[in-house]
Amino acid sequence: MFRPFNNHQRKLCAQWSRDVMTLDEWKPESAVKPGEAGVRRAICKRQAAYLKKAVSSDGCHRAAHEKIAGDLANALGFAVPPVLLFRDADGERYALSLEIFEQPMTLAEIKRLGQWNAASPTLARTYRRRLCFIRGSWTPTGVITTSSSTPPLRKQSFQSPSSTIHSL
Repeated sequence: MFRPFNNHQRKLCAQWSRDVMTLDEWKPESAVKPGEAGVRRAICKRQAAYLKKAVSSDGCHRAAHEKIAGDLANALGFAVPPVLLFRDADGERYALSLEIFEQPMTLAEIKRLGQWNAASPTLARTYRRRLCFIRGSWTPTGVITTSSSTPPLRKQSFQSPSSTIHSL
């Protein structure tokens, strides 16, 4: 496991994996984020999640795919945010992906960190130690590199088809 959940996060994941749909009232908090998924952040009972439209513009049932992937990851012990299905007051259907990690950074933001290597190796090293690749976004705690020019910060690493993931 690349980044484990703490006990509280494991309990939340187990609860969300047991349930399929939530009847709780989730209030959208932010505007739609750029991208095909039309993601919005929502709040319910001091918990945050990302609302993603249930069906993508090409007809793919995203909510079902995310729920299955989240439950399977939880059953296998992978640290992937859990998902519940949700229908708002207007009948719109969504996938709710629990905001369980710190706010992710975009890949463009991470690539800019690589430009700091030449200008300030100390600054780059500090930020690299706080990055980790999870579900297609970057979040603090580890680093993934796509070239062999960036050395691992520790010796343990995992290979993926297009890159190397270094644990910190």
